[in-house]
Amino acid sequence: MGRRPTKGMGQVLRQSREMAKIRIINRVDSCVKVVQKLLKSNTVLSLSIKHIEIHPWDIVLIAVGERNGNVFIFDVKTCPAIVHEGQLWRIIIADALPKVMHDCRRSGSSLQRQYQLRLCNVFDTQAAFCLLMMEKQLPPRLISLRDLYEKCGDPGRRMSTSLQEADGVGGGIYWAQRPMSSHLVQSLATELRTLLPNLHENLLREIPDIADSFMNELCEMFINGDFFKRSTKSAKKRCKHITRLSDRQRTLLYATIPQGAQSLDIHQ
Repeated sequence: MGRRPTKGMGQVLRQSREMAKIRIINRVDSCVKVVQKLLKSNTVLSLSIKHIEIHPWDIVLIAVGERNGNVFIFDVKTCPAIVHEGQLWRIIIADALPKVMHDCRRSGSSLQRQYQLRLCNVFDTQAAFCLLMMEKQLPPRLISLRDLYEKCGDPGRRMSTSLQEADGVGGGIYWAQRPMSSHLVQSLATELRTLLPNLHENLLREIPDIADSFMNELCEMFINGDFFKRSTKSAKKRCKHITRLSDRQRTLLYATIPQGAQSLDIHQ
């Protein structure tokens, strides 16, 4: 799941993120160099994969973010060869490299079908939220990245306009437009910087150490795309006799989607 957060790192991270860069990679040689650098870093990364909705298995972008705010956008549509020849696959399957994503179900299926690659070592923030709900005797539900950040990333703080607007276009045909607009580039960078470090670290704090193995199991279910298919009968049983919700339960339930909905397209 990635190491537990330590104190005293906040100011250093804020200073480094002010100098963070966004880089678009659409050449094999450039991709190889960036991948080698990221693999050597041996640290937690944020990951986002964008598809075209009308062709659900067509991945057009794979973006990776570092803790310091640096963002690397791999333009798979312009140069499909960067996935294999550019060694981007090494990050996707690296079991020693933790990756933070939000609802990786469609991404896991797309990578398997399109490139025969399997995601490894993913901390899924949607899965983490489901775990928190089950701990509070509530059935697991879907939530958007924006709403999750407002609950657990920085409670009470509204997201930037950039990410709110990205919610409206994420996962659609806009991600396939070339050249990419500066707005979409910034929106994608905001998404990755939302995942890491604040949201990831805050969710780690909320999940007790004893639940680490169960969290890993949930993330594997999300990668395989069968979490909501298998459902959680035990969670439903625990919720069956609840007649009054606590304040924490109400907070967790707000702005969520019942598990019958298979995805939130705004961040696929």
